[in-house]
Amino acid sequence: METRAEEVLALGRLSSGFLYLVAAWAATTAGAVGAALALILSAHAAADTGAGRTLPGVRELASAALPFIALLVAGAAAAIYAVACRIRPAMRALARVDGSFGVCHAGTAIWLIGTGIFALGAAALAAAALSAETGLAPGPQPLSLLLGTLALAAIGGVVAVVGHVMTFAVGAFRLHGRYGNSLYMAAGILYAVDLALLLLGLGGVLTLVGHVLMRIALRDTVKRLQSSTLS
Repeated sequence: METRAEEVLALGRLSSGFLYLVAAWAATTAGAVGAALALILSAHAAADTGAGRTLPGVRELASAALPFIALLVAGAAAAIYAVACRIRPAMRALARVDGSFGVCHAGTAIWLIGTGIFALGAAALAAAALSAETGLAPGPQPLSLLLGTLALAAIGGVVAVVGHVMTFAVGAFRLHGRYGNSLYMAAGILYAVDLALLLLGLGGVLTLVGHVLMRIALRDTVKRLQSSTLS
């Protein structure tokens, strides 16, 4: 009975984690699209003012996109919270019930490490761009910094993708194998297809749909387990 109660609690926590991920996806997407549009419109407006007006610099463009960048950062923070404080503890608890979830628990750690490396690379890239704009880094240093930060962000991205597969795609198939809800299988397939699309620069939407399906399936599983426990 204690094992079943622990399992239900873990699934409920996992369900809440996917709810946070859906909100995080919406915030990061809105922030990224808004920032891109702000940058394009700012540069376009500057170009339309006449030949005597130079294009805006990095700091001016960053100011125009600042509200959307803040929204993007908030979404990223929500995603990190979802994985670190909801999904990871839930996978650890499920691994105690069913050892096959151990790979999913390990995947959350890999995802967090990769995301941290990517964020560090992105922050360093922004710092390199600002230093090049202000002239604080003389000589060829800005180019070397740019290449180094791009490499760091790329490494973090690859590590995060590996963790994503282990946590979400494998996790969805493990949940389907244990609880039999076909929505888990559908979510796992969507995660896999979206990963392939990501390599083509088209990914993102199917992962959102997968998160929604996981949330629905987990709530259904929790209700069924609670009903069977009461009966």
